[in-house]
Amino acid sequence: STGQASDGIEGGEEGVVAATIASLATAVLSTLYGVLSAHLVFLPLAMAIDRQGEHEEQARDRLVEWLTLHLSLNDIRPAAATQREAA
Repeated sequence: STGQASDGIEGGEEGVVAATIASLATAVLSTLYGVLSAHLVFLPLAMAIDRQGEHEEQARDRLVEWLTLHLSLNDIRPAAATQREAA
């Protein structure tokens, strides 16, 4: 008779336990999705962005080196300095 009484009670201990288990299952599943998306999507994306940044930095460094080399080879000075030397 105890089983019949508890079956008739809605929202009793069984309902709390079932809701808790459902909440835990949702938490575990969302954690699993978070870990999988981090490793399968976001980590490779972050690495690609990092590699692109390194390539851009190398390109800037090469440009600065090229510009420094050409400025030193041509000994480029402003026009005003050249006119003062001529005078």
